[in-house]
Amino acid sequence: IKAVAGTYLAQAYLPRNNYDTVTMYLDAISEWADKNSNEYIRTIIHNTRAICAIQVDMDYAKARNHFNTALELSRETGDVTNIVMLLTNIANIYYIRRDTAGLRYAEEAYTLSKENGGASYALASATILMAQMHILAEQYEEALPYANEIIELSKVPELSRHRVTAHTISGKVKARLGDSAEAGNHFEEALRLNPAAND
Repeated sequence: IKAVAGTYLAQAYLPRNNYDTVTMYLDAISEWADKNSNEYIRTIIHNTRAICAIQVDMDYAKARNHFNTALELSRETGDVTNIVMLLTNIANIYYIRRDTAGLRYAEEAYTLSKENGGASYALASATILMAQMHILAEQYEEALPYANEIIELSKVPELSRHRVTAHTISGKVKARLGDSAEAGNHFEEALRLNPAAND
């Protein structure tokens, strides 16, 4: 019970950017989790340590190692939700580093999300990454169906937070494909939805 409480407390301090406290709780429960082979708690520990590595040190290599360990643990338990989350986290690291090698992680996340069914946050995140990775690789025709899909997904009330990103991505793809009028429409809609972008 203490270990579970420790993982929740560590995660609770993340949004507050109180990383010293997060690390303190993780250190306190790590030894117990390793000794008891508790894959669920170990997955949370490694995922949280990865986030800290990015937020505190911008150490993407260390973060990727923690994400990979968490991914292996999730594969062992067959936790599809965590697998998809971790695949998108890993793909996002590659995207931030402008490395198209992350496409394979995005592809697996997208496929698993589709197999799981329904319009979900995981599917939206994976679809965004698929479009972004193809844009990064200058594969604009391949990016187009994912750009279109995220537009549709963002119409689902629970996924409306992705609407600005959806229109921004679609604008980039349309512009690269030479459709400047449609690109302009998407960029204008993104600005309408996010007026702060004009500041």
